[in-house]
Amino acid sequence: MGYNDDKVKQLEYYISLLTMTIDQEQYPFFFLVVNNQVKEDDVQRLLHTVEKLHEQFEMEKQEGLLCYESIFQAFQLAVPSALDVGETIDALEKQGVYRQLMNELKKFT
Repeated sequence: MGYNDDKVKQLEYYISLLTMTIDQEQYPFFFLVVNNQVKEDDVQRLLHTVEKLHEQFEMEKQEGLLCYESIFQAFQLAVPSALDVGETIDALEKQGVYRQLMNELKKFT
């Protein structure tokens, strides 16, 4: 094992220790991301999509639309493969990320 491999193993160990310190009740989405080793780009893409979907949700709600299946489908496609869609919705909702939208999306899980 080379020097870099030792460094990587050590960093993985530190991350596993830090994961145990994340308050799962207050930051369930962050815990989910770290625990499933989701790449930063994937998380940023998901959060950007959620922001756009929230805007769409608010517009559709103002127009009186009641079915948000297309929003759920777009969300489902944005969730990284390392994460479960239902768990991700629950974690985002508990963490306070667009709670009303997440509550609507829960209906499709």
